[in-house]
Amino acid sequence: MLAGKVIDAHTGYPVAGVVLGCSGSGAVHYCRSDERGYFGFKDINEGCWQVIASKPPYSEHNCSYCLDGTLYLNICLLVDGLDDEVVTA
Repeated sequence: MLAGKVIDAHTGYPVAGVVLGCSGSGAVHYCRSDERGYFGFKDINEGCWQVIASKPPYSEHNCSYCLDGTLYLNICLLVDGLDDEVVTA
């Protein structure tokens, strides 16, 4: 099983409705994060998988993971064009 939670990198809040794709071993699986940011791919075999998470206005997350049993991911999404800036007074 490959599961996890999607959060906003700036606020730490869960992000609902993120489309997640998981490809590898000649198969592609899709799911969507729920209102608490949780997602899960249950019928995933062991091996290496490419996980893509996308929801505008966030930048797309694209990373490879190798699964040996159950893997839980925390995926942090950044808003496109929003940079952290330190402000001092």
